[in-house]
Amino acid sequence: MLAFYLSLLDSEEEKSKFTQLYKKYGKLMMCIANQKLHDSYLAEDAVHDAFIKLTRYINTIGEVDSCTAKRFVCIVTECVATDMLRKDKHYPRDNYEELESTIAYEEDALDRIAVQELADIIAHLPETYRVVLELRAYHALEEKQIADVLGISYAATRKRLERARSLLSQKLREEDGYCEQKSV
Repeated sequence: MLAFYLSLLDSEEEKSKFTQLYKKYGKLMMCIANQKLHDSYLAEDAVHDAFIKLTRYINTIGEVDSCTAKRFVCIVTECVATDMLRKDKHYPRDNYEELESTIAYEEDALDRIAVQELADIIAHLPETYRVVLELRAYHALEEKQIADVLGISYAATRKRLERARSLLSQKLREEDGYCEQKSV
């Protein structure tokens, strides 16, 4: 199957990076899809579709071993599996485990705490908004690319980003209000 995916890529560098992704994250992607779909055959289809999507975005993925690459692969897999469920009209409302939210910044401790608190707030947003924010903020995808990855329209992507930012802003205000009340 790897040969099929490699045939979709142009340069040797892209093929090498994709081979590393395939070997490193293939089993993780299968676990994510299987957890979401509860069917190993559908999970295989979801992983296949996710790998095809990843070939289109191979240049946006930085270092294969990075947290952002892992998060991107997980998000794409999760979205493809969710789309499969929607198409089958069997969309269970599972509780999603939080994705790994470590952010490697070389700033002082207070800045790292603020960044971690922001990542925690984003991680607790509803999936619809969390995913678009992660794709935009962590992976620096443009709105059209996000629409393509999620399989939704450009207008829906823009609206989700707008609502996600608004909800994030509201959550941050609530956190600040809570902190101000505690410190008084």
